Amino acid sequence: MLVRALLVFVCAVVLDALWALYIRRSAQGQALQASTYATVLLGLGAFNTLSFLDNRWMLIPAAAGAFLGTYVTVVWERSRKDASAVERLIRETSEHAIPVG
Repeated sequence: MLVRALLVFVCAVVLDALWALYIRRSAQGQALQASTYATVLLGLGAFNTLSFLDNRWMLIPAAAGAFLGTYVTVVWERSRKDASAVERLIRETSEHAIPVG
């Protein structure tokens, strides 16, 4: 039962991370990536749904995994965006720098 709960938790983490990415890619108009995420989401979603049909206690690791998966993905995507903004600022600043010497 513990192995199954861990499997449901990990599946929910991945599932919600993919949902966050799917929504972002769909909003950006990236059809192929969004479609790929949708295909994987269907399979993982079916597995997790079947996991709680016979054991409602599996909702606890699924909910915890859903929280963690979404949280980590949103923070990671935001940090990537912030990092690229800093890199762009450095690049623009160095392009307009006055040569020394």
